Amino acid sequence: MSRKTNTILKIIWVLLIVPVLPLYAQTQYNQTPEFLNANGVWNFGVNSGLNFNTRNPFAFSSALISMEGVVSVSSPFSGKFLFAAGGSFCRGANQSLMPNGTGLNGDEDGSCTQGKCAVPMLDSSGKYFLFSLEGFGHPPQIVRSGRLFYSIVDTALNGGLGDIEAGRKNILIDSGFSEGIIAIPGNNCDFWLLLHKRDSAVFVAYHIGKNGLNRQPVLSRTGQQLQGPGAYSSGGMAVSSDRTMVVMTSSTPPAGTPPAPGAVICKFDPNTGQVSDGLLLTNNMFTYSACFSPDNSKLYLTGSAITGTGASLLQFEVDNYTQSAISASQKEVSPSASYSMFYGSLKLYNDTIYVNAISAGGKNLDRINKPNLPGTACDYQVNAISLYFNSMTQYALPNDIPYPFPRDTLFNTTDTLICDTEINLSVTAPQGYFRYTWNDPFTGTTRKIDKPDTYVLRSQNFCELRVDSFIVRQGPPLYADLGPDTTACLSTSPWYLDVTVPDASYLWQDGSTNSTYKVRESGKFWVQLSKNECTASDTININLIDVRQHLGSDTILCREKEIAFTLRANAPDGATILWNDGSSGPSLTVTESGTYWVAVELQQCSGSDTINIARLPCECDLFLPNAFTPNGDGYNDYFLPIVQTGCPVKKFAMNIFNRYGQRIYISNTITEGWNGTFNAQPCDAGTYWYEIIFEGGRNGTMQQLKGDFSLLR
Repeated sequence: MSRKTNTILKIIWVLLIVPVLPLYAQTQYNQTPEFLNANGVWNFGVNSGLNFNTRNPFAFSSALISMEGVVSVSSPFSGKFLFAAGGSFCRGANQSLMPNGTGLNGDEDGSCTQGKCAVPMLDSSGKYFLFSLEGFGHPPQIVRSGRLFYSIVDTALNGGLGDIEAGRKNILIDSGFSEGIIAIPGNNCDFWLLLHKRDSAVFVAYHIGKNGLNRQPVLSRTGQQLQGPGAYSSGGMAVSSDRTMVVMTSSTPPAGTPPAPGAVICKFDPNTGQVSDGLLLTNNMFTYSACFSPDNSKLYLTGSAITGTGASLLQFEVDNYTQSAISASQKEVSPSASYSMFYGSLKLYNDTIYVNAISAGGKNLDRINKPNLPGTACDYQVNAISLYFNSMTQYALPNDIPYPFPRDTLFNTTDTLICDTEINLSVTAPQGYFRYTWNDPFTGTTRKIDKPDTYVLRSQNFCELRVDSFIVRQGPPLYADLGPDTTACLSTSPWYLDVTVPDASYLWQDGSTNSTYKVRESGKFWVQLSKNECTASDTININLIDVRQHLGSDTILCREKEIAFTLRANAPDGATILWNDGSSGPSLTVTESGTYWVAVELQQCSGSDTINIARLPCECDLFLPNAFTPNGDGYNDYFLPIVQTGCPVKKFAMNIFNRYGQRIYISNTITEGWNGTFNAQPCDAGTYWYEIIFEGGRNGTMQQLKGDFSLLR
């Protein structure tokens, strides 16, 4: 028996996939909770640290020391610090050097503007690509080849403090790059790692998807081609919040001579990684850092004039995407013309732009509080954040850690009615996700549900958010009980399954809808009951043993023919058989008339039958006297046919006629004869005629006899 009771499920699946356009252009990827958590702890400069997970940024002493490009990674779910890298070093969650965290190739001396970039591995929770980019040279006369390497950081190694995987460190990708590198979320749960070639107006985009890093890049030639060695060698990149624009700065002139390189703003396609429509800005300045406003309407650049004086923080309107309109919108928003801003770094975090305005050794960070507003209305605040007392800013702020955007969202709602006095459900979270959270303090992937309530489980990975809600209600008990699996004897009386419950509806395995079911043969039977939204079901396996016997009806055979036929027993495999003659075979050959019987037994079941076999003539012979004497002496007083012994006669009719053809007697009974009278008067002696019609013999043949006889007095 297999019983299922007390639960009815109503399931609604809705798959919501955010369209590619225009919603992408309207949403800020850097405002998602994962992005804010992952970028919420900064390690940079000389022992500088800021934790943005508190109400106000909390300054702490970091173990990291790096002149420029660094990356600082936290958990996208909890905001807990995981690791940071700068120069040739990588430090784990406790700020200590990872066991395999030294000797990183690329930005060995920490002098590359954006020397480090990290991207999560989409198929592995807690693992990251760590990219290291070789700078132009420090001191400047040392020219390096701009090589790009990557290593794999696994935050689960070293007891959860993190380490670089053995054998997956300092893997060379290519060379000839400038000092700018950023990672941008794509449109298909993927990323674009964007770089720029030295000495040419070529952007290089590497695709990073669920299958890892594709080392065959997408190349885009756009922007002004600067002449001579060194063009685009130094500088950094930034992307707008809607991922439709990128900017590349350059703080090194080609061949060290004017004009200054300025910056190139371009269009970006997050679906293909293509960069296009490059426009050259501020060609009379060296530019170092760039940042877009949260609403994508403004571009901020730091830099200085080619003469080395007049450091600036410039704001541009980029809504009207033409070179003339953007250039004409230029505004100076730094607090004073003498403010040192040449190596000022900009970083957008949570709708605020943070500014590292001092070239080296600063103890504070400035802040642009309202970066969406034009000109000085952007509210530039000097010394807005104080760093830890023993730390210094140096040049750069941490590079951003991206996360897929937007993430597909799958909603699964299950309305569960428990029709029982107790609720005892077990819910297991779906596999393939990195993080599971419930709408109550419970944690874990499997939980017991023992009371009516609404339960919500959020299962997350980098590409999908699945929301399962379980609405549990409780109703009165409803049971269906067909009894245990059974073996029974099949008899002539019907056998029924009965699950009658008042006001319930029924459905059996064959589609019938009665409360009872007549079992006619062995098989598997199930029923489902429904009442007041509750359902209950049960299944039973029935093995019916059929040892019923039927040898046939009693039989009469022709006496003139030999008897030769076979009686067969209904005997399933394993049954015992006994015939009237003591034999035990499945059949018995009959050659004589008589009474025959068989008895069959199997397990607790038995059956028997008896048959009588007789022999009769096939046709009956009648003998008629040729005279009779109806004188009352008790001898030969009636004219009566004599029937062959043992021969059955049916449908008998006898007519007597006189010499005039008049019928003077009729009889329908073979045992009644004519007494020689007509109309109660004795008939004259003489000759009379008879006609007899009857059905006789085993075959029931219709026969007709005619003749004459004498009446004697």
